[in-house]
Amino acid sequence: MVADELSREELETAQSIILFDIEELVDFKELDNIGIEITKFLESKRYECIVKNDTVITNAKLLPY
Repeated sequence: MVADELSREELETAQSIILFDIEELVDFKELDNIGIEITKFLESKRYECIVKNDTVITNAKLLPY
């Protein structure tokens, strides 16, 4: 499970957690590329991101509470 791989601090300070998947995964590079592109976009907007497997953790508040 993804949450097991993430530290408690990362989850507690996260404003948003983005999970992504590909139905017909041919190569894990595809998942890496998705994570890289999401991260590049968020960092260009001055947000911090952590990428782990198929998950991006960010301090960007993407949905209102």
